[in-house]
Amino acid sequence: MMLSSPQLVQRPQRHYAAIRTSVAIHDIPAVVPPLLPRVFAWLERHRLSPDGPPFFRYCSFAGKQMVVEAGVPVSAPPPGDEEVCAGSLPAGRYATVLHTGHYSGLQAAHMALESWGENKGLRWQQSLRGDKADWGCRTEFHLTDPDAEPDPARWQTEIAFLLANP
Repeated sequence: MMLSSPQLVQRPQRHYAAIRTSVAIHDIPAVVPPLLPRVFAWLERHRLSPDGPPFFRYCSFAGKQMVVEAGVPVSAPPPGDEEVCAGSLPAGRYATVLHTGHYSGLQAAHMALESWGENKGLRWQQSLRGDKADWGCRTEFHLTDPDAEPDPARWQTEIAFLLANP
């Protein structure tokens, strides 16, 4: 696993289409990635084009369950339906890090970015209620298509956390 130096970046709002699911943390690798082909097929049926790399958005965490969206950015708000929801990644200031390597290293990369932010005195946009955390925007942008790049050591994933307003 290789991590870039964390960066602070300003981002505009981005619309997306996604499938949302509730999943146990240990089941994420088996449950969430297979949702992306369904989102891409939905976009094709609705004649919408991707406007950026696919991503996973971690919406909330309670106990050992997470609510996760597997999404694809689009240039305008999509219609959404019973299969796919429409959403938007909020505009704002984000802390980001680039992870290069197999997806099994992503949890450590998340923890490294979180630790770096805490050491810098940054506050994430989130709300805490008991054992439940609702996150403003925690995402993994999958920059490398594993079907196009078979070597996991070369896969790149950008992790981005939305900061709280000062």
